[in-house]
Amino acid sequence: MQAHGLGAVFSSGFPAANIFDAPQAKTDTEAALNASTTVLNAHPEIKHWVAFGLNDEAVLGAVRASESVGISAENVIGVGIGGAESAINEFKKPAPTGFVGTVIISPKRHGYETALNMYNWVANDASPEPLILTAGSLATGDTYVAVRKDLGIECSREGARKCVPLPPMPASASKRVRSMV
Repeated sequence: MQAHGLGAVFSSGFPAANIFDAPQAKTDTEAALNASTTVLNAHPEIKHWVAFGLNDEAVLGAVRASESVGISAENVIGVGIGGAESAINEFKKPAPTGFVGTVIISPKRHGYETALNMYNWVANDASPEPLILTAGSLATGDTYVAVRKDLGIECSREGARKCVPLPPMPASASKRVRSMV
């Protein structure tokens, strides 16, 4: 769970007494299901839940846990991070679940920025910032196709690939990378 996200939850008016941590042993759906089931069973008086976590799998585990204890999908709002295929598959289900969204980061953009930071660190001894936040785009069951296309993740299948191009690498970096290869 990101500290910035938790701060936003507190500042938006959620009572601190109604915010529960569900520590996972691993970052997969099964570990999240196990951790979330414990929290849900400890608080049967709460009928409406919001679930968020460090990735889509954490939120999917919380959604599966809510289903296993009889909480209906309309009483759960789960939003993941990453745009994993498991999240996209959730949107393709015939009936809606409590998983309502994922914040998709652009792997091309994220990879490009990471490569550029690493290059500057190695070639120019310019260490990256200790905390780099990556922007994302919220995708829901109704919008995920368009969001993925806008991010260049799903390209047009007709004719030439029509993906979102990345910005050019600075000329000095481009020349030095070519000379290193």
